[in-house]
Amino acid sequence: MAERGGMSVRARTTLAAAAVVGVVLVLAVALGLRYLSASLTGEAQAMAEARALAVADQLERGGHLLTVVDLDDPEELVQVVDAQDTEVGASASGRGLPVLTSLGADRISVREADGSARSYVLATATMADDAEAADLRGGTVVVGRALDSTQQVQVGATIALVAGAAALLALVTGTTWWLVGRALRPVERMREQADAISHRQLDLRLPTPAGDDEVARLARTLNAMLDRLDSSARAQRRFVSDASHELRTPLSVIRQNAELVLAYPDRVDTAELSRGTVAEVERMRELVDGLLVLARSDEQRLRPGRTPVDLDDLLLAEASRLRAAGRVRVDISGVGAVQVPGDPALLARAVRNLADNAARHATGLVTLRCAEVDGWGVLDVDDDGAGVPEPERARIFDRFVRLDEARARDTGGSGLGLAIVREVAQAHGGDVRVCESLTGGARFRLRLPLG
Repeated sequence: MAERGGMSVRARTTLAAAAVVGVVLVLAVALGLRYLSASLTGEAQAMAEARALAVADQLERGGHLLTVVDLDDPEELVQVVDAQDTEVGASASGRGLPVLTSLGADRISVREADGSARSYVLATATMADDAEAADLRGGTVVVGRALDSTQQVQVGATIALVAGAAALLALVTGTTWWLVGRALRPVERMREQADAISHRQLDLRLPTPAGDDEVARLARTLNAMLDRLDSSARAQRRFVSDASHELRTPLSVIRQNAELVLAYPDRVDTAELSRGTVAEVERMRELVDGLLVLARSDEQRLRPGRTPVDLDDLLLAEASRLRAAGRVRVDISGVGAVQVPGDPALLARAVRNLADNAARHATGLVTLRCAEVDGWGVLDVDDDGAGVPEPERARIFDRFVRLDEARARDTGGSGLGLAIVREVAQAHGGDVRVCESLTGGARFRLRLPLG
């Protein structure tokens, strides 16, 4: 699942998840350590304040520094200052230090004898002016509480939090890698199968995972697309085969006529052969024209204009042509004035195809009608022939479909006329359908929008 020249989706997703979780964990650890430091320092500060008040109270009542505090306690620093900011007593940790009340700080660092530094948090308490010891009246007791234990707790907490965050980050990264890989495994199988599909194997389909998630819906959508492509390719191959077959017949007749003239120039009726050749050439021309119309439709180039076209004029012209042929009677009593926007040549071809189809299958009567119905121009072409069986009414508009193969070939039908009618109708935003005629045969109804 790797992109060309880059990381795979799995790697990028895992990296993004790890980055987001990593940032959150860093912030959480930093805030946690800051809160812990503030909490431990505050606790030491509170202990120092309580101790300073206790020492000041005992000194006020006449206690001596030697009995009030443990002078050698390394965790505690005590300094007693009189009202003139002169040191009058100190514990072992506070000896040799400057007067702490003059520093104005709540935390100091003291260099020990071994060269190490020890940090203290300071608190003060002021003694009353009526203290028993005169030199302590109005003086100040400064108590410092060592932060060694606090720092040790902070180091341990830092190690624990960093280790926990690293473990959690590794767990999230590994879980994301596994979950994304599992989620993309069906996609990889689909890719491998798609890689095996070619124009010669369009019957293959992608594996569809169970469920109704995005991957399953994608697989079903792609398989539906392959179904359409397979159907289109089959239709294209059938179209090429049928077109080749249809073109072969008139070409064979033309060649046969030419060979007869060359072989027996004095014994053949050249006029009769010429008429037959012209008929086959005309048949082939109409077939090629039909193929070109369908090819333009397949390439989405069948875009009709918006020229006003009178459907009644097209029907009347076809009625005159059919009457001139003399094979069927034509009823035009139902022809009304109808005008639609479109391509005059394409619509004329569609109407001619419907009229020729009706004349080909009629026993003796073709009925033409057109009218405006609910915003549509409706054109009906009826015949009194055998009609179209209901199961065949959808298939009859496919290319090269003939319900009566022998009769259609004999009468010049190519099997493209109704397919062209459907393409022209759809290109104009309309449709065409077949149903039973009132005269017992088939009725082909062409609907086109009026506006």
